Amino acid sequence: AQQDALKAQLEISKLTDRLLILGQGRRSAVSQLNALLNRPQAADLGPVRQASLPTLTSNPGSLLARAQEARPELRRADRVIQKNNLHVELARKNYWPDLNVMVDYFDIGGGSTTHPEDGRNAWMASVGINIPLWRGKLRAAESEAAIRLKASQDRRQDLHNDTSARIHELFTEVKMYEEQARLYEGSLIPQAEQALRSAEIAYVSGQADFLSILDAERMLIQLKTAYAKLSADRGKSLARLERVVGTTIPEEE
Repeated sequence: AQQDALKAQLEISKLTDRLLILGQGRRSAVSQLNALLNRPQAADLGPVRQASLPTLTSNPGSLLARAQEARPELRRADRVIQKNNLHVELARKNYWPDLNVMVDYFDIGGGSTTHPEDGRNAWMASVGINIPLWRGKLRAAESEAAIRLKASQDRRQDLHNDTSARIHELFTEVKMYEEQARLYEGSLIPQAEQALRSAEIAYVSGQADFLSILDAERMLIQLKTAYAKLSADRGKSLARLERVVGTTIPEEE
């Protein structure tokens, strides 16, 4: 019927308009990626292949353990603690006496006397000891170094707690997206495809109108689009998780 043909043409026009908007968004994304990769703006990334959704095999405990070794912020905090530890040790060593030993060699030119030692080079040695008497000043320096050490340890613990919380939060996000994607893969999308085939058969046999086909097709497109968005959102959450951990996280296809 002509009415059905017009409905199909309208649906095609709407999808064409949507493709134009998505194409513009893709060009903007490619431009940003080229800038980040220091590539020419006109360079194309090529078609994006829809890969199968992998599974995150790690757990929050193992990811936190890897973060202790790999996350730059935690490693820097450890270095600051080591430095402040050395400052405390040096402050405590200031209580010890300082022993100075000095040896000098003098080159003496020849004189005009007949003395056998005239012009003979000389050696000189000296020993000195410095005893710290101002204990109050030394105790203040030691206390200041100890306070800095405690502050760096507290900052490190805060960073550890924040890292643990972020890992658990992002890990939960990734697993949630995976579970939703499995639901789309195994249930929602196959059911929508079956509903579209049933609508086509019913339309051909005269048991349904053309609008039922359009509704089934829209539902299938929406579900596939939602699945692609789930896959992208999972990738973003995984990238943020890897940023927190500080290294690449293994996955399983």
